[in-house]
Order: sequence, then structure tokens, then C-alpha cells
Amino acid sequence: MKTKHTNLPSLAGRRILISEVGMTNPPLELGGISPLPELEPTKEPQEIADRKGESRRIVKRLLAIIEEHRISALRLDIKLDAAALDTVLAALEAEIRREDPTPILARGGEIGSYVFTALYEELLAEPSNILHTTHIAEDVVRYEAMEVSFWAECVAGLRKKLIP
Repeated sequence: MKTKHTNLPSLAGRRILISEVGMTNPPLELGGISPLPELEPTKEPQEIADRKGESRRIVKRLLAIIEEHRISALRLDIKLDAAALDTVLAALEAEIRREDPTPILARGGEIGSYVFTALYEELLAEPSNILHTTHIAEDVVRYEAMEVSFWAECVAGLRKKLIP
């Protein structure tokens, strides 16, 4: 049951103030204000002393994750063969390019898609689990998550290892 409150003051009329001459669209409408320009990153890229060695170590870690998923997928009668792994890698590469990986992972029916998505999500979480150290001062160390460019190198290394 709704009750009407009569003791509330009425709201004043709403006005939109436009400061630019000739501007006809309110600021929050589409086309009212152009989006903010993309800024160049001000942070220097991460320095990794042994980039190739670090990449090999990460690829080895990713291969272990894939092996765990391969064993689990067999219980569901799904084989994580080269074609299936190519699907997951393509989704990771799409994510790196900031594209939607969902259509890529929708292959293989409902169960196949579930298995591919589970593997994709676990692999995708790895860059935030692998921290690099940066020495700011003698007694100060900062831990940073992996950068996208290095993650792209690791995914490319994984592709070379898995797909001939």
C-alpha cells in the first residue's frame, strides 16, 4: 500500500546550463562532450634481467596448468588436443588485443565451451599471480604484476610449444 507524503517540499525545476556558445546537446548526451583523450603511459616498461629465461619459466607453469585441465577434461570425455588448445590460445590472444573472447570459446558444444572457458580463465589469472620486483631504494622493493606486453610474449611462447 503506497502512502502519499504531503509534507515533503516540491523539487525545484531542473535547469541545464550550457557555457559553450552554439552547443546544443547537454554534456551527458551522446555527442555532447568528446571522450577523454587516451594518455600515453608515463611508467617505464618493466626491466626483466633474463627475459627469455623468465618467459620459459612462465610457459612451463602454464603447461602444468594445461596438464591439470587435460586430465580433468578426460573425465568429461573432452580431449584438449591441438585444436582445443588453439581455441584457448586464440581467446587469450583476443583478450590481449582487448577483444571479446566469448565467441571464440563458444566452440565444442556446451561441455566443450565450459572446459575451454575454465582453462582460459585460469590461464588468464596468471599474469596477476606472477609478480616482478622493482628496487626503488636500497631497502624498498615494489612488487608489480606482469605487464601485457610480457604476457603476450609468454602466450606466444606457449603457442610455439603447443601448436607446431
